[in-house]
Amino acid sequence: FLSRNMDEPHAEWQEHGSMVSRPSDVSTSVIQVVPARLKQQLEEKLLDLYEQLRLAGQSYGLAFQGLKQLWRKGSQALSRIDVPQSSHDGNAYVLHPVVLDACFHTIMAFFDSVETHTNTTLIPVAIKKLTVHARLPSCVWCYATWHGEQGDGRYLADLELMSEAGESFVSIQGVYLGQVDRLSILAATAPSAMPINAPVPMISASELASLSGQEAAQLIFHGLRKILGDVLRIDMSREFSDDKQLAEMSLSSLGIDSLRAMELRNAVY
Repeated sequence: FLSRNMDEPHAEWQEHGSMVSRPSDVSTSVIQVVPARLKQQLEEKLLDLYEQLRLAGQSYGLAFQGLKQLWRKGSQALSRIDVPQSSHDGNAYVLHPVVLDACFHTIMAFFDSVETHTNTTLIPVAIKKLTVHARLPSCVWCYATWHGEQGDGRYLADLELMSEAGESFVSIQGVYLGQVDRLSILAATAPSAMPINAPVPMISASELASLSGQEAAQLIFHGLRKILGDVLRIDMSREFSDDKQLAEMSLSSLGIDSLRAMELRNAVY
């Protein structure tokens, strides 16, 4: 996994990780855990996890808040994940990014037992082994086992993604979490500073109401156009023959699948 700074044309590629892929010899029919039975042994937790994440510097829009229910007792946790928008992508993904990401949110159930520094938060930094048994549907159950702090200062958990009947979709062994400075997360997730889109003036609701219908519609349209450009990292400042031509462009013609659409919706909200 490599990355480089897009603002620097001659920047070197930086390696963040590597992986080895091979066919799995594990049966998909083995029932590891049955959620209906397990949740009776655990205690349901109040879903304020996304507020906790926001305070820790990790903000998730509504479309990315896929964890709907959570149970925990001791070193075990169980969650119900539901991301109905992911079904719009059909078979585009084996592991839909939003569904998979929501499963990692289950680990938040254990954070109250972790001592972190004031200005740091825990995020996944490495995975030891990921085994795919079947394509992830939009609704899954995630069973998490917490192993606590390891000798290197990182924290460790295992995840099992399954159906309501307990049939395994994905097994993730060795999810390592490390402490990261909150300010670095905020800087990394801030909107792009690339000056490719013309600025849209800030305007109050009362000022907007004083405009004519056509003026207000045009201002809103250009505001949404700028957000679209920022989210997709594309130049929306190019000229079209008229605004109607841009408005009639289909999202699919821009290569926007439901994952991008959900990211765009979060930006609008």
